Amino acid sequence: MANPNYLLAKAFDNRFGCAATYEVIKEADNTISLYAGAVTQEETLSRGAITAANKMKPSLAIAVDVCLCSKTPGMENAGQAKMGEGPVILLSDAWNIGHVSFRRYVEQVAEENGIQYQVDHLTGGYTDAGHVAVSNNGVPAITISVPTRYIHSNVSMMHREDYNGAVKLLKKVVESLDDEVVERIIKQEI
Repeated sequence: MANPNYLLAKAFDNRFGCAATYEVIKEADNTISLYAGAVTQEETLSRGAITAANKMKPSLAIAVDVCLCSKTPGMENAGQAKMGEGPVILLSDAWNIGHVSFRRYVEQVAEENGIQYQVDHLTGGYTDAGHVAVSNNGVPAITISVPTRYIHSNVSMMHREDYNGAVKLLKKVVESLDDEVVERIIKQEI
């Protein structure tokens, strides 16, 4: 593209999530057990996420996905998230209300590390977080996403700094987690 700050490719939904998660796990060095799942069928009731959650039995879960961005030509109400203003921590989507304590913790990590972020609601769509949240007697789950234009098309577009910010935020969150923090999140003490 003429502007090197924008990335253009087919199917960023969900390739972005796979790429960002890979960047995190290849450098992860912390005291918690870290599992990553690149699952299928998110668009058809999150069947892959349900299976993965039941197998992995996570204590916490972060869905890594794209979200609609504002100012998408031809879409009047595409969302409030803006390209180039950082990753998005979703407050809710059609299937999930992000776990409040976990969301607060992620926001705190972002602020402590100078990572620009946005918050938004995903209306009319959902991520895997919702089905993971209701698995195994309940799992604190949130979604970290990147504003993307033309999702589900062969010309998806996102901002390079939003991608980099999401990866950095995910890395910092994973690095900061230990058993005590996880327990505080679960007990909603944050």
